[in-house]
Parts: sequence; C-alpha cells; structure tokens
Amino acid sequence: MMNDHKLNFAKPDLIKYTKIFEVYRKTLENSTENAKGEIKLYAEYPREISDFQRIFFNSDLVDFEYDRTMNERGWYNEKKLAEDIGTMSKKEAGTCLTAIFRGERFCAGLINEYVKNGIIVEILKHLSEIE
Repeated sequence: MMNDHKLNFAKPDLIKYTKIFEVYRKTLENSTENAKGEIKLYAEYPREISDFQRIFFNSDLVDFEYDRTMNERGWYNEKKLAEDIGTMSKKEAGTCLTAIFRGERFCAGLINEYVKNGIIVEILKHLSEIE
C-alpha cells in the first residue's frame, strides 16, 4: 500500500542537511580511503546521509519521472546540471536529487561524487532559498 502522505522539507531541515552534506564533503576531500583505486560493490554512508535519503524518499520532492526530465534538460551532464541549479523550481531540484539517490543503486559511490563536486550542497542551498 502506497503512503499518500508525503513530508514537506521545512527550511530549517534543508539548512540542517546542507550543513551535514558540507561537513561530509570536507571529510571526503580529506579522505585517503580507496586511494589504491579498489573497486567496491557498494558505498557506505554516514547515518545522517542515510537518514536524509530515507526522509527524502518520503517527501514531496521525489519525482518518479526523474529520468525523462533529466534527459530532456541534459542534467545527466554534471556541468549543465551545476549551471542550472540557480534557476530550478522546487520540483526540478527534487528531480535531480531523485536521480542522484536512485542512481546510487546502479553506480556505487554516485552520491559521493555529487557530494564531492558540490552539486548536492548547491541543490539543498537553492531549495532552502526558494522554500
């Protein structure tokens, strides 16, 4: 049975998680983990990041048609995605986060890549500004 009640992210929550992702980004930048280029079958994330994902997938930001929108806008190209963040609607920002978090199922470590390049933080900042 599908849950029809979706949570709304309030501005304080977005700011809180923006800070968590910023700290996690710094941790990744200073990490020597996987310096040998080993292939991992899955990525492990801090509890706060996993909590965000769980809350996100129960929120009104999830876009089940994310793949179509990502392709139409050219947002699978990280450069194009980064350029467009400042003009995104709430729905479009949710589309991008959905694609990143769903993409993790097919590409272990994808979330880390979007944390390292700053895109997740920028999307969360933008959401807190337009909220």
